[in-house]
Amino acid sequence: MLSFGLKVDESRRISKIAFGSCTNQFNGNNPEIYYSITRFRPELFVWVGDVIYADLFRFPFRYPNPNFEAWNNKYNTLKSSDEYKALSNTSMITGVWDDHDYGINNGGRSFASKTIAKTLYLNFIDDGSIREHEGIYHSFSFKDLKLILLDIRWFRDDTNPDGDSLGEEQWAWLEKQLGSKEKLKIIANGLQVNTFDRIGPAEKWHEKSRLRLWELVRNYKGIILLSGDVHYAEILKVTCAKYPIFEITSSGMGHSVYTTYSWISWFILNFFQPFNFNVGLKFGWRNFGSIEIDWESGEIELAIRDTSGAVQNSLKFTIDEFYSELEGEAICNAGVLKLKFMHFAAVLCVFGLPFILLMLSGLIFIRKYSHSY
Repeated sequence: MLSFGLKVDESRRISKIAFGSCTNQFNGNNPEIYYSITRFRPELFVWVGDVIYADLFRFPFRYPNPNFEAWNNKYNTLKSSDEYKALSNTSMITGVWDDHDYGINNGGRSFASKTIAKTLYLNFIDDGSIREHEGIYHSFSFKDLKLILLDIRWFRDDTNPDGDSLGEEQWAWLEKQLGSKEKLKIIANGLQVNTFDRIGPAEKWHEKSRLRLWELVRNYKGIILLSGDVHYAEILKVTCAKYPIFEITSSGMGHSVYTTYSWISWFILNFFQPFNFNVGLKFGWRNFGSIEIDWESGEIELAIRDTSGAVQNSLKFTIDEFYSELEGEAICNAGVLKLKFMHFAAVLCVFGLPFILLMLSGLIFIRKYSHSY
């Protein structure tokens, strides 16, 4: 076990947080992004899943890797690299896993090697926390800020699509965490939460669990959600609760939809992904996320940063906005099917209708002038 770097110190005041996910697919590497995070100088860096890709890829599927030594070596290779040491020696690091560092694509409670997976992951994180319960969920209480780390894998029902994502033990624990007195509560997990209107293959919370989570958080003030998984980044502001809830997704640090699929990704992000709650554009290149808090003025900035650390999308607001009750919007009352229909209608009007009109005008031109000579 490699052990070095800073442990999480809850007595510290946290003003700058960085986070990210998805670093090791196909053994890809991106040392520059770690140096960029180090230059940003966050007090805390949070992993939101897929630190490594422990499972084996055999086109077109992924399978569990029975070679635990090779699995552990992936963690140690990253942890002992110069770029990761630079970060871990200046910032506290903690986090949670998603499916690929858990050990199997879209894995859940039936995964046979999850106990070994937990040992390897916590040896890597080495944040000073004690997680002796089932799974790796945990929380840290800083001054005026609580970080809640949810385990979306250990208890997940992976045989029933209508099952549960967190398990009753973790649900009860989460409810207690939300009842604490901090001004801000940051909830981190590997999967996006407020993307129920999306169309596509991305993994999701079980719908009943997503709704249960929403019912839990919607009446609390100061909620920011962190997520990863999807290999692009975005900022969401959801105004369908009593108080506004923000979600910022950062993925991935070592690869992204653009580095994998090139220009095709533009169509994926804009045709199949609605913008109902988006602030700014989605960012499809390699990235990390950041949160900056000015405790004196109460201003908060959420940002998506590229490999060099440059801001590509951001949102500024104040803590007071968390405490302003919302009246709700018409879009919040629309059903999921209606939201998806509205998106496809918009895509058709913006992209499809001009193409159809162009084709018709071409046919009319050909018919009119084909017999002119």
